[in-house]
Amino acid sequence: MKKVIILGAGPAGVACAIQLTRFGIETVIFEKNKIGGLVENANLIENYLGFPNGITGVEYVKLVKKQFEQYKITFINDEAIEVKLNNGSYEVSSAKSGIYSSEYLVVATGTEPKEVDFPDEVKEKVFYEIKHLHEVKNKSVVIIGAGDAAFDYALNLSKKNQVKIFNRSSTLKALPLLVDRVNENKNIEYYENSAVKKIYLDNNKLKLLFNDDFEVLTDYLIFAIGRLPDDRLLTKELKDTQNLYIVGDVKNGLLRQTTIAAADGLKAATEIHERITRNRA
Repeated sequence: MKKVIILGAGPAGVACAIQLTRFGIETVIFEKNKIGGLVENANLIENYLGFPNGITGVEYVKLVKKQFEQYKITFINDEAIEVKLNNGSYEVSSAKSGIYSSEYLVVATGTEPKEVDFPDEVKEKVFYEIKHLHEVKNKSVVIIGAGDAAFDYALNLSKKNQVKIFNRSSTLKALPLLVDRVNENKNIEYYENSAVKKIYLDNNKLKLLFNDDFEVLTDYLIFAIGRLPDDRLLTKELKDTQNLYIVGDVKNGLLRQTTIAAADGLKAATEIHERITRNRA
């Protein structure tokens, strides 16, 4: 039985865990992947105070992990697959680590990508994020999308590779700053009004057929067409409880920013501490 369980070790979950530990509140945090969350994909974080020259997502995640480890917080590197209520407590079932219980629950599960149907034979070359491609070099990469993520991923991967961005319409959703950088980058090509119709495997490369019968061969394909809240564990029963806190990108919609997520986690930790203090009085 723990005082607080946190689901997710992105900026929101980690900020919450650190602050709770500083308050002396026993905390355990679940994360199926690595500490740091989606921000690892970022080419350059430029709006986080304290980094006047910006910081890459990879470097930022290293700092977050280092700070997290200094507090010796219980870290369960496993996926939470179900949350139930049991006599007023939260019971978290994990894939491999069993069941943990707590008085308070913080959900910081972030987002999941909008997925696309494609043949199973190509799945090892199709991604929704770029964290698995940081070491790839001298390859061709196609990115489908028109928002910040698509353009940021392109800038990141273009350091070592040739990148093409395909937008199914002529409308751009990315920040003008990112669009300008892409247009100035000789390793990136941008195409409008091009929707991918079919994906094939051709001699260990992907062959993409677009709506104008334009074909492209590439080593990797990335879909950056939007993300949805990862709220699969949030049943109506859970949402009606008082000791539940939902923080970060899983609830923030268009306000999905690292600064806001970290602030959410800090706020939740402070509110939990205040509630515990009141209950002891």
